[in-house]
Amino acid sequence: MLKDYGGVLAREFRGDIYVPVSVQDCTNLLLEAHTKDRLTYRGAGHSMHGRSIPVAQNQLLVTSSLNQVSFCKDGFISVQAGVQIGVLQAFLNRLGWFLPIFPDAIHAGPTVAGYFLAGGFGSQSPQYGGFWDNVESITCILPGQSAAMEIHRSNDFFWNLSGSGGLINCFIFELKLFIKPYETSSIYPIGFTASLPTLQSDSSNPIIWFTLFTPLVNQNLLLRKYRGALSALSSVLQLVSPRRVIIKYLCRYPSLLAEFSDDLLAFSIGGRLSRNTLDSAISACQIIHALASSMASCVQYYSSELVLETLAKQRSH
Repeated sequence: MLKDYGGVLAREFRGDIYVPVSVQDCTNLLLEAHTKDRLTYRGAGHSMHGRSIPVAQNQLLVTSSLNQVSFCKDGFISVQAGVQIGVLQAFLNRLGWFLPIFPDAIHAGPTVAGYFLAGGFGSQSPQYGGFWDNVESITCILPGQSAAMEIHRSNDFFWNLSGSGGLINCFIFELKLFIKPYETSSIYPIGFTASLPTLQSDSSNPIIWFTLFTPLVNQNLLLRKYRGALSALSSVLQLVSPRRVIIKYLCRYPSLLAEFSDDLLAFSIGGRLSRNTLDSAISACQIIHALASSMASCVQYYSSELVLETLAKQRSH
């Protein structure tokens, strides 16, 4: 039984598994998949929407061997899709550098490609914006294409992919990231390349998160709405303290948040399912959807988290 981090969605899988080691391997697989429409991409399985879980007859592309990081130009690194962001941060820290945007309270975490597709924000977002603000370009492959292409942040497709949660059928092979030195004297190791290990993510007792985005001027209203929904939420979730992150608007938001052009509050409601059943998950989704719908200028993180449509499909299977 194959699951993702959320643990709510699961399927039996007995298909073929491919572990590419080069961009050419990936291109060949996607050329074949274009005719079969059967290839599912999976990084660390750190998502909750179930799109990294193949259906029984699918083929599975696992990115664990796409694990190289290269110091290509001062202030930048090129990172292959399968590198876990927690592992990357620890590696950079040892060299005197850091990723400006990093998910809080994780050891291994999602892959860099998964974090980009999720959107990505963290405790430094009040200063550095979202993860999307700290990616220079991505190298990706579309099914049926014979070569990879580099997509710069000036391209609209870059912003469509960021925060899409894998809804767009496009395989990300590599990302070029901005990095920061801890001290001005930190030496940039130009030309250095390393292969990083893959660590097991702890998903034994996962917290299910639901995130809502709203302009800062609406934060008090959102808090009141949340308090009003606490009783209903507590009936299906063992709630933990909500997370509040301010995201600085720097130049542009991903398409998911394109209606906004000011600083945002990312308000994450989390907990463990009181009863580990699909019905409990569906009830939680319904409560969150109702909360988000009750406010103007409030966007639910539907592309990267549990939503009713996905759970309805799971129930039908």
